[in-house]
Amino acid sequence: MARDSDNLPENKKIDFGSYVMFLTFFIAPVVGVVIAVYCMWENGVDWFYLSVFLFMYLITAFGTTGGYHRLFTHESYYAKPWVKFLIAIAGSSAVQGKIFTWCTLHKLHHEKSDKSGDPHSPLVPGDSLLTLFKGLWHSQIGWMFIKHKLPDNEFTRRLKNDPIVQFVDRYIVLWIFLGGLIPASLGYMHSGKISGAFYGFLWGGLVRIFFHQHFTSAVNSICHVWGKRKYKTGDRSTDNWFIAIFTLGEGYHNGHHVAQKSALHSLDFPLADMTFLILLLMEKLGMVYNVRQFVPRKEKLETLRV
Repeated sequence: MARDSDNLPENKKIDFGSYVMFLTFFIAPVVGVVIAVYCMWENGVDWFYLSVFLFMYLITAFGTTGGYHRLFTHESYYAKPWVKFLIAIAGSSAVQGKIFTWCTLHKLHHEKSDKSGDPHSPLVPGDSLLTLFKGLWHSQIGWMFIKHKLPDNEFTRRLKNDPIVQFVDRYIVLWIFLGGLIPASLGYMHSGKISGAFYGFLWGGLVRIFFHQHFTSAVNSICHVWGKRKYKTGDRSTDNWFIAIFTLGEGYHNGHHVAQKSALHSLDFPLADMTFLILLLMEKLGMVYNVRQFVPRKEKLETLRV
């Protein structure tokens, strides 16, 4: 699982601005989870607020998987402008950063996967347990504190010139705010009390952000260390069904690496890829089109590589 010493990550300059983001969007969700666990211990489970959590989780997770990843980065399908706009807002509400930055770094991950220049590979020199922990920490959280040099190429210019990306990125704070306001409003409408708004924000906002952040990062970390590798990709990407459950199919990372333009990541079992199933439904409804799928044969894999 280790990589050679000449394949250390590049861009080691610390981005101190990221520490402010860490305190705001990582520490706060952790505090939210602690409060939520305490409330459950004292008062039991309130299924309404759990349903608010699930509702917000599915919307924002799809914004990340179906929007940031499969639409804006890989163009594995196309969407009507109003649909593209809403998906972009859903992804921004997930507190994953701006579309431009997220997609550019993810593109670098594919170009330099598990080699020098990969923003968040967990594979570092050494075979000890401590080395493994360091690598997992870097790919899960640590890479976010590094100031990465973003390239200027055809891909980044396409994103910069996309008016929807420009608009949504410009007002990302608004979309993050909506990601908290919506569940708070649902909680208030349910109970008619300020406490209901608080619990709605707690579960649909902070707790949702915590779980979505860490399961999404687990694709970077866990899915390059543990899982099945059916396809030879030149890196350590794996398919991990457990991570796939909580990331709407993103855990089938080896399948994605071997065919990056495919909207389907679970190559042999499409029913396991929830994002793909949602895209098929949206295609039937005329909301998106040209949803790419392929049969896992060598000649098909080659034609769909980026």
